[in-house]
Amino acid sequence: MNYTEDVKKEIYKVIKTKSIDQQKSYLMAITKSLAQIKAFEKGDSFLTYEIKDETLAYQVSELLIDLYSLEHEVEEVASEPILYVISLSKSKANKMLEEMSLSHFENGKYIEKENEAHIAKISNMEKAEGYLQGIFVSLGNVYFPREGEDETFETKERGYHLEMVFFEKEHAIACQNMLSRCKISLSFINREQTFSLYTKSSENISDVLAFLGASSAVLKLNNVSIQRSINNEINRRSNAEAANIDKTISANAKYTEAIKILYKRIGRDNINDDKMKLVCEARLNDKTSSMSALAEQLHMTKSSLNR
Repeated sequence: MNYTEDVKKEIYKVIKTKSIDQQKSYLMAITKSLAQIKAFEKGDSFLTYEIKDETLAYQVSELLIDLYSLEHEVEEVASEPILYVISLSKSKANKMLEEMSLSHFENGKYIEKENEAHIAKISNMEKAEGYLQGIFVSLGNVYFPREGEDETFETKERGYHLEMVFFEKEHAIACQNMLSRCKISLSFINREQTFSLYTKSSENISDVLAFLGASSAVLKLNNVSIQRSINNEINRRSNAEAANIDKTISANAKYTEAIKILYKRIGRDNINDDKMKLVCEARLNDKTSSMSALAEQLHMTKSSLNR
């Protein structure tokens, strides 16, 4: 089940309570991930955010005003789904981009900044948290089975999965290193035109969500993991019991067939051992009980019954 929406909603609420430094790092990650610089176009429009999530679009708008005093409009572009566009003029956006160590104009020239200079701005754990929150709301997805859902082939196929999809390899690796410094390990994979950080470990997903401040999602994930663990244990026990029953039935059938052959060859009345007669009759009268249960019925030990 896709829990991405729930996690993002939590992050949207959490970020409002954070420090200005963390909010700036959050906006910096979103700007790096979702904004485009129109460096070679004429006209006033320079920096453009294109955002599919309405809540995120208006939160970005609010942060641009609160943190950088950048007045603007949020335009709703008719598409499927609706696209929310924020356009900033060069004069308004350039100072912010320079502060973020992102590509900008300097002395009339276009300066393309490398990832290293941009990531170097993330100088402490608080800023790293804000930055990675911004990365997740821009590029992240998380799936885990629905609470109470039994493990099936379909749920195994999707299972637990958290992924952040980047358009630049260097940016993906920089974020992977940042997560590593925060004691969180995600794998890197190079897809056709994108680069992903991902994990299929429920423990790793829980660590990521906790770091992002999505505490309710962590609780849901833990409940799912516990319930699945219980269900899997019940299934394992049921399978073991079923296997034992099959084994008992098979063994009992062999004993019953052996007794019938014995009776046919020497005759039932020609068995002189009273205990042997008792055991044979007990098994013929009860073809389903295990050896332990049969021994208990005959008031003897299982080893005696076996002999």
